[in-house]
Amino acid sequence: MTSTDTVSPAKRSSPPPPADLSRPNEGQPPAKRRLRESKFDPSVLPTSTDTAEILKQVEFYFSDANLPRDKFLWNLTVSDSEGWVPVATIANFKRMRRFQPLDAIVSALRTSPALLEVNDKGTHVRRKIPLTKPSEEEFTGIQERTVYVKGFGEETSTTQIDLEAFFRGFGDIDSLRLRRTGTGLFKGSVLVQFKNKEVAETFLAEPREYAGNLLQTQSKQAWIRDKIEETETLGSEERKEREAKRAAELKFTKSFSAFKEMEKREQWGKKRGTKTAGQRGRRGNREDIPRDRSRSPAVKDKHETGANEGVALAKRPLEDGDEQTKSKREKVDNGH
Repeated sequence: MTSTDTVSPAKRSSPPPPADLSRPNEGQPPAKRRLRESKFDPSVLPTSTDTAEILKQVEFYFSDANLPRDKFLWNLTVSDSEGWVPVATIANFKRMRRFQPLDAIVSALRTSPALLEVNDKGTHVRRKIPLTKPSEEEFTGIQERTVYVKGFGEETSTTQIDLEAFFRGFGDIDSLRLRRTGTGLFKGSVLVQFKNKEVAETFLAEPREYAGNLLQTQSKQAWIRDKIEETETLGSEERKEREAKRAAELKFTKSFSAFKEMEKREQWGKKRGTKTAGQRGRRGNREDIPRDRSRSPAVKDKHETGANEGVALAKRPLEDGDEQTKSKREKVDNGH
């Protein structure tokens, strides 16, 4: 652009507006917005070499309850043809940094009875059991042993760890998830997946308290039914407002499912499998598919049409008195 060129006001860039200090999340990338209001900070916990704690945490990462929802870890497992993940990468996870040294983590992982295995050098770890999508019956069983609990107040830096210890007092758990808003603010409620259905039923059988507060408890299935019924009783405006709020939160809380990714990869593989080597592109290798040139379209080029005509005439038997045909045949035979 020269000095005489002008820029229309519509195209001229304007300076960014001043930051609104009352809205600290504004202008942040979605990932950072989601974590902005989360107060979880395991760095306040003391350094440890506890084998049981290390193994429990890493087995949770690779468990059926977490791995299908953990996009980062799942991508690590599929990026290696044999599913190996560097132990050093796992050791750098937020909840793993307090476990030191690295040799302590490797030693703990070697004690895994069934889920994990470590390579000979102690540098990588993987699942022994392939991840598979649960059947409908298995999925129903997961729902039946999952409970919804509300009434925990504001979050602290150790709320996640404190609540895990609280619920383990009733029995083994597979996972505990704090429910959050789109910006990571704790809603005061959790979803807890117990190891078996009987423990979940026992927990729901009596009133429960935490830090002096009476908790609201129900099965996950009952909680979902109540949410659906509540939505159906709302007016059109209230429903639109709730849907808009939900849509805004989903912008920053996009869920991940390893099972959906596995289905996509399987479909992609089937599509590739149905194509032979000669069908992979317009100019691909077609040696495996013999071409039937008898069905090729006629060449429209004038020069090629004339040549084809000459060849055809050369092969046609001559008739008496056909001087024109005889002349053309002589030209073809002489290489003209």
